[in-house]
Amino acid sequence: SSSLVLNGGQDGTGAWLPPRKGISYEGGAKMDFWDGRLSGTLSYYEIIFKNRVQFDPNATNVDPTIHGANVLLGEDTSKGVDLDLLANPMPGWQIVFGYSHINNYISKDINPAIVGRHGNGITPDQAKIWNNYEFRTGPLQGFSVGAGLLWFDKTLLSYVGTNPSMEKAYFTGDARVGYTGKWGHHTWRLDFNAKNIGRTPIAVGYNAANS
Repeated sequence: SSSLVLNGGQDGTGAWLPPRKGISYEGGAKMDFWDGRLSGTLSYYEIIFKNRVQFDPNATNVDPTIHGANVLLGEDTSKGVDLDLLANPMPGWQIVFGYSHINNYISKDINPAIVGRHGNGITPDQAKIWNNYEFRTGPLQGFSVGAGLLWFDKTLLSYVGTNPSMEKAYFTGDARVGYTGKWGHHTWRLDFNAKNIGRTPIAVGYNAANS
């Protein structure tokens, strides 16, 4: 598949810069075992984004007051694997497991010293496991409960000069309780969700360019 993202700014001739263009390749396999009690998907992908805008101090500019100009030399590449598994060990009990790995890096740049540098704000590895149980008989029929654990690998936030600023790896947990019932001809559902029940400190809202 292909995609595009608009670029801002003009080149050295005053013309508006064309959009960034991306192309991605993905392939995988679906699995199904034990009459559907264990199923899943495994996929591999590669995404290449060209035309990242960079300022080249040596590029020609028609404006004599400006030394240099914007050029389309930057390129980013992402390669990754996604695994999703769904298990039903017994009626009413569902287990979801997921794992993803992404290697995002600068594949072309006006500065050859940063080629190969990982992208800001992208977690290279993360995993999750979620359990959900639905009571189908007895006095708790209609109720369901769930709990899960998520793991995030250490993440590059930004660079301060040539020194990387990293967010350390961490775990966090979520939980829920819900009830599904009928009201007339309609089925309704009520859920209470709790996120990060361990109150793990998480970096959010940072500006990677200015950290």
